[in-house]
Amino acid sequence: MSFIRTKNIKGNEYAYLIKNRWLKTRKQSKQKVIGYLGRVIKPVLKEGMKDISFFDFYNIYEPEDYLEESGKEKIVEDLLGYELARHDSNGYKINFDYGDCSLTNEKRKVVVKINDGFMCSHTIKALKDFSAQGEEEEVGLELAKAFVNAGIDVPKDIFIGYFLKCMD
Repeated sequence: MSFIRTKNIKGNEYAYLIKNRWLKTRKQSKQKVIGYLGRVIKPVLKEGMKDISFFDFYNIYEPEDYLEESGKEKIVEDLLGYELARHDSNGYKINFDYGDCSLTNEKRKVVVKINDGFMCSHTIKALKDFSAQGEEEEVGLELAKAFVNAGIDVPKDIFIGYFLKCMD
């Protein structure tokens, strides 16, 4: 099991991917740093953006048509773009590259702490590579967890449509 941990260094917060495993012989857990994810940026919701829905932002009038015409990659890319556009990144210019699942500021990795999650290369890759394995309920919970971990607030219609695409 892996998770993201933040560490404060000289007044700046940085995120790391941590792997946790259970040691049966010692009856305790052991944690290991797997990798550096980047500096943590904590954006705030822009004035007037709270009431703008995903559908209004992208001028989507028929969610069913959008879901039918869009692949999984486009949906995730649109959701990420929507969240980043709604928030003020406190002067940081965040560049997003879906191809290599990266968020950067001046070519340095960044992690965006947003909506109780961490939008970063690790969580974006988890969404991009998500595959449905197991029972529907289990898959739905894992998918919801992947969106929450990435800090993405997904509209119900979009979540259901994305879930159905994963189940195909």
